[in-house]
Amino acid sequence: MWYYRGLTLVVLVGGEKGGTGKSTIATNLAAELALAGPNCTGVVPYRCSTVLVWYYRGLTLVVLVGGEKGGTGKSTIATNLAAYLACRDIDVVLLDADSQATAARWVERRNSFSPGLPRVHCVQKTGDIFETIRDLSGRYQQVVVDAGGRDSEELRSAMVAADRLYIPLKASQPDLETVINVSRLVKTACGLNPVLRACAVVSMASTHPAVTETHEARELLAELPEIGLSQAVIGERKIFRDAIVEGRGVIECKNSKAKAEIGLLAEEIYGG
Repeated sequence: MWYYRGLTLVVLVGGEKGGTGKSTIATNLAAELALAGPNCTGVVPYRCSTVLVWYYRGLTLVVLVGGEKGGTGKSTIATNLAAYLACRDIDVVLLDADSQATAARWVERRNSFSPGLPRVHCVQKTGDIFETIRDLSGRYQQVVVDAGGRDSEELRSAMVAADRLYIPLKASQPDLETVINVSRLVKTACGLNPVLRACAVVSMASTHPAVTETHEARELLAELPEIGLSQAVIGERKIFRDAIVEGRGVIECKNSKAKAEIGLLAEEIYGG
């Protein structure tokens, strides 16, 4: 049985009869794919069958930006990722699942005030967004989801449909404490969506060299097994606020440091 789920091709090797070599076929297929180059996640037992998940570089990747804490720059990161992709002639859709609609208003300003900029499509949807994500991943090259800052139906349903979850966090104790519960949500979601990979990213970090909070936050986050740690750090820079008001990404502005920060994050997600 072969079918596509956005970026993922799922190969199901199974049947009602045991002892027929299903696991042997699946593990050998995984080895062949690994030698061929794509990043194979391995074999995941599912009832009496074996599920093999194989990533295709260049096909649709659903990137979810969300978490439990508000005011950490989730919409800033989501809109900047969308702008980054659009500037590379990639057909990208931004799914705004946050009732505050920050990302949707950013797209409106972009289309109204700067029609010459590369186009970013936008869809607004709240509640259960699983089917919406599945639909969009079949119609666009890349999907970026802004799920807002709380434990919500939008966040949980998106985690079941996404390929990557990026959790922006300030380098402060209250923010870091919320990621512990997010790690439990990730563990639950991975039971339904084994391709999900979660990563925390330090956001709105102090740009003063004497401040060591970012380093301390990275040390704490490194201890959570369900959540990886992004090598990117997004600084607290006025250009991010200016860009979101203008409907732009910092990649379209003249600030080399902000460009480098978003560029590093985007390259980590999408490759060079």
